[in-house]
Amino acid sequence: MISADHARLISENRRYMKSIILSVRMLAIQGSAFRGHRENEESLNRGNFIDVMNLIASFDDTVYKKLNGPKNARYLHHSIQTEVVHIMANKMVLNKISYEINFVSCFSIMADETKDITNTEQLSIVIRYYYQDEIKERFLGFTPLKKLDANSLFLHIKNLLCNCKIDINKCVAQTYDGANVMKGHISDVQALFRKEVPYAHYIHCNNHRLNLVLVDVAKNVEEADKFFSLLQDIYVFMSGSTIHNQFIELQKKSWEIALKSVLDIDLLLLNNIVLEKTDRSSEAVGLLIHIVSKYLQDVNADISRAIILIQATKDSFDNRRNYEISHHNLYEEVEKKAISLNRMISEIDKRFMANEYFLSGITALYPESTHF
Repeated sequence: MISADHARLISENRRYMKSIILSVRMLAIQGSAFRGHRENEESLNRGNFIDVMNLIASFDDTVYKKLNGPKNARYLHHSIQTEVVHIMANKMVLNKISYEINFVSCFSIMADETKDITNTEQLSIVIRYYYQDEIKERFLGFTPLKKLDANSLFLHIKNLLCNCKIDINKCVAQTYDGANVMKGHISDVQALFRKEVPYAHYIHCNNHRLNLVLVDVAKNVEEADKFFSLLQDIYVFMSGSTIHNQFIELQKKSWEIALKSVLDIDLLLLNNIVLEKTDRSSEAVGLLIHIVSKYLQDVNADISRAIILIQATKDSFDNRRNYEISHHNLYEEVEKKAISLNRMISEIDKRFMANEYFLSGITALYPESTHF
């Protein structure tokens, strides 16, 4: 009797865990969000994962029983979801890739680094190989980077391949963007890779080449050039660690203060930085004026938003005009440049003007000169 009850309990637990795993897998494959803003029982929308589990419970008595059982045995916490995803990725998917690589004679590797939303540099690695009459491209994962030098990047690539049980000596090609730290032929990533694997030839990423072509073409279109230049300036400005954190906080609060777009968030943040009167305020003023100018030229511009932008810009000018420290700093900067320019003129006078008579005859030493 005890063994029968124990076997039934094991069967129910397995059935319930299978429902959890299948729900996690389905949401992961579809790229859907797992969690809701509020997941308590009073919430109308508890998130995709819990809603899918409730849907299964509506026609599965075992799942319904577990969902309404002890709270410490429901396994619905986000840490459980994350653990299931990691098990699938690290124990199943990567093992499958490693298994296939063992049956092929060679593969190529693609790597690139980029910043995530937390401003952390992430190295992404993809391998490409031919298996069972089909070309496979498999993503191995992201690796957070603390250093961006060639040796650190190469070690990250090498360690990830090792952790995935992939023989690095089977690599016959390596593909990166055109960054110097990646493509250099002396001591950069591709060079370090070839020292260990001589047949791993470097290829400049074709997509990156196409991107460079499109950028050059866009630069020849005046409006496109101005737009992308402004976009680049905003990106560089927002990438600063302190400003980036403020940008993230504004994004989190956007639903509270009725911000409808990223442009609204950018404008509010720029205005806040101007009012803070920090060392980045001047840069923020320039960007704010540029954005407002472009927006007012747009045929689809909203009149109410345009009025707000103009007023914000006007307030920014008024604040800077009445801000004595700003004028004092500007005066000091101009004074320093004037002193530097005065020294330069004085040095030129000493070297050339004092020896004007001598220098005027220097051409006589040149064989092709008329004065020779």
